Amino acid sequence: MDENHKGDASYQEDLRFVRENLLSPPNVLELLSQLLNFYIPFTPKDLELWEADPEEFCTDEYGEAWRYSVRVAAENLFMSVFSKWKTILVEPLAQMIVGWLRTATTNLNELLQKDAVLNIAGLASWEIYDHVNFDEWLIQFILPELRSEQCHRIIRRRYLWLIAHWVSTKLSQSLRPLLYQLLMDMLAPQYECVIRLTAAQTLRTAVDDIEFDQKQFVPFLEPSFMALLDLLKSVNECSTKMQVLSVLSLVIERVGADIRPMCAGLVNYLPLLWGAAGQHNMLRNAIVTTLDVLVQGLGPLSESLQQFVLGVVHQSTDLGGEYHVYLLEEGLQLWLSMLHNAPRMNEAFIRLFQNMVPLLELGSESLKVCFQIIEASLLLDPADFLNNYGTALVHRMVVMLQDMKPEAAMVVARCAELILKVDHARSVELLPPLLIHVTTSLLEGEIFPRLVAAYLALLTRTLLTSAQCFNSIVQQVANQSGREAEATLGALLDVWLERFEFMHVPEKRKVFAVAVGSMLTWNSPVILSKFGSFIDVFVSVLNDIQNDDNGFADEIYITLSSKDDTPSAEENETQNDLRRRTLRQNDMCEQTDLKQFISQKLQECQQLYGEELFTQLMEQADPVIRNQLIELLNR
Repeated sequence: MDENHKGDASYQEDLRFVRENLLSPPNVLELLSQLLNFYIPFTPKDLELWEADPEEFCTDEYGEAWRYSVRVAAENLFMSVFSKWKTILVEPLAQMIVGWLRTATTNLNELLQKDAVLNIAGLASWEIYDHVNFDEWLIQFILPELRSEQCHRIIRRRYLWLIAHWVSTKLSQSLRPLLYQLLMDMLAPQYECVIRLTAAQTLRTAVDDIEFDQKQFVPFLEPSFMALLDLLKSVNECSTKMQVLSVLSLVIERVGADIRPMCAGLVNYLPLLWGAAGQHNMLRNAIVTTLDVLVQGLGPLSESLQQFVLGVVHQSTDLGGEYHVYLLEEGLQLWLSMLHNAPRMNEAFIRLFQNMVPLLELGSESLKVCFQIIEASLLLDPADFLNNYGTALVHRMVVMLQDMKPEAAMVVARCAELILKVDHARSVELLPPLLIHVTTSLLEGEIFPRLVAAYLALLTRTLLTSAQCFNSIVQQVANQSGREAEATLGALLDVWLERFEFMHVPEKRKVFAVAVGSMLTWNSPVILSKFGSFIDVFVSVLNDIQNDDNGFADEIYITLSSKDDTPSAEENETQNDLRRRTLRQNDMCEQTDLKQFISQKLQECQQLYGEELFTQLMEQADPVIRNQLIELLNR
């Protein structure tokens, strides 16, 4: 009815009449009976399709054809009415379901009626689960009939479908192994295609359930996986292969490394399937997605797949080819997974990166994952990667920074900081054009606070990597602006100290403190004029990172010095995670004990400047802050 008339008295009167007279309890029961008897059961046309084209039958069930089905419309009407009059319908429906569960028949009309009732039992699972015992149904009725040779294929399929609707609603954890055994059996080639495809979809639901227990499933993993692979090979339609691939992908994703001993068959079959996919781009998309989870499951063993997988990635990400329109996003994710799990760089990875520069020029929505790929490449083999692509990459980064949103510019800045970390010598040769832009931006404009923090982190890392490079950047910026280098350095330090609080990550703040501490002995008038502000930074950061359990200790230094040797940590880490952890453990700055570093630098200042000047410099700081520093250093 028209939404505009809902408040009208006549509308409300008509609505009351419908509810009290037409939709009285007897009429509601009769309506549902009519739906169950005449509209919800399979029609002869449905059964003909099952017989003539079982894959198409399953596609209709799980695809888009349901939108035009009278049966599905009747199911939706049933559920709408049932939800409204649940209190008077639950008990009759439960009795009807149990009655049909007890009924074994070979009569086609009765089989279709039983199928329709079981259909409603699945659709209404969330409405009736508090009123029935599905565990009892499964043990007493469903499993015995499914295992019987006399079980009709219509009912066998419906039981599997019904279990899929109840597995995440109300199925005891203790019964999951029975379910996995049943599905493994139903996937066997002795059963027809519709039964096997339905079993595969039920397995998908069970594995995707929030209460899925990997340990319970592992004993059934290999036979189930091999049965799914056999099913994948036996079906013909691309849409059906995509369905089965999605189940395989989910299984691999949920079991992780446990898949490694049994995936050789899939590894050998996927190249054949890729070659046969032709113009079926959705199937190619499903293959790329499956390869992604497979690579993650195999971990470093995925190196054996590189020839095929990197060829797929090349086709998926080549802007000059035909596949990137459909496969770019998935192809980039597969590329990233390969890098994350690769034990070493090789020529194939280097050649593949030729696809990246055009992607960066495109500036698409995939920019974030593109830079994740760049960072993974830098961690894998910084020297080889930068020798081949460093100049072109940095040039592109500088161009991009000219006209970028702050969030994207932060990604670029973090990538530049990683270049500094992984290859000190090469980075100071490559990065000056970018560093000049960053320094100029800090001095000239109002910048998004988080971008300021990213830029500060980049410049402090530059200073710690090479003071000579840092001073050269300051000099070049000064030359461009027509100012003296000392004045430019002073202006830059003012920005640093004013925006220091924009840096929230303790590790970044510590690097900042080490950087300004390293400047204390430069014997520069500009530096000495900021001495009190440097003391403020030291106190702030020391308070951030202290560990109060044993007096004062540098919490970051302690954490990085302690290697995590727990099996769970090693099992869950990718090769990329290990490389990042190693880089951080070898980072001279983060491995510095900040308390000792500051004490040492202050002693060097005292010796360099003499007692009188040193005392004057310390007195630049507020007495309260100065006393806090002395207290922190003496703990």
